[in-house]
Amino acid sequence: MQKLHSYFLRLFVAIATLFAVSSAHAGVDELPTSVQDSLYNPKLLDPNQPIGDSAYRDWVANNPPPWKVGYASSYAGNTWRAAVMDRLQNELIPKWQELGMLEEVVVTQSNLNDATQIQQIRQLVDQGVDAIIVCCSNPTALNASVEYAYNNGVAVFSGIGYLTSPYSINSSANFVVGGRMMGEWMANEIGGEGRILNVEGIPGASASDSQNVGIEQALADFPDVKIKGQIAGMWTDQVAQAEVQKWLATNPGKLDGIIIQSASELGALRALQQSG
Repeated sequence: MQKLHSYFLRLFVAIATLFAVSSAHAGVDELPTSVQDSLYNPKLLDPNQPIGDSAYRDWVANNPPPWKVGYASSYAGNTWRAAVMDRLQNELIPKWQELGMLEEVVVTQSNLNDATQIQQIRQLVDQGVDAIIVCCSNPTALNASVEYAYNNGVAVFSGIGYLTSPYSINSSANFVVGGRMMGEWMANEIGGEGRILNVEGIPGASASDSQNVGIEQALADFPDVKIKGQIAGMWTDQVAQAEVQKWLATNPGKLDGIIIQSASELGALRALQQSG
């Protein structure tokens, strides 16, 4: 649960920092070259992830605090998202309101419907929010609405996965590196050979796809480790349980390991228990 707190805390700090710097018309020093080389090493990045100068380098916020923030959530159907909303509503919002930085957070849900999320982002802009947070979204589908927000003075922050729009601020862990760590650990754990099942998150969400990139990169160094199946757990225990059970029932034989993206672990374990 600490990761949930850190996720929104990081985003709110990023919003406050961006707005404070822009409001003061202050300059920001460049990252040291050594840090840039480490952060933007193409071998450790999803090839579709945008890097380079930010569109917000000389951006100026329209309004002083307290700010009105939109959270255009793409999905609310798992325990992770429920915990995010609980922390947001009951911890982070009151704290930032007490600091005088936040007026309110307007939350929308699109239930994995890109067209709905696009419409909701535009509506949030038209309602006068100062910034918008999106999470685990389609990396390309939102680009036009993100540009619409930028052109209307609204900064868009993508947490947990990236957007490909040059007008988004991507604040996220490097999921390619995370995927590589998962793949390497699994390969070593099973002795460098065997059959594994890959339970991904939400296909099409950059956080899920980037982890798969990292897993495949890692397993390329272990030619005797074979991915025998890949299923979508949707970062949801109930979905993962049903899909793993279905896969096990139709794919008899030895299975040496399961790589699971987080928030689906319990479901996969229950499926294994029930399948014997």
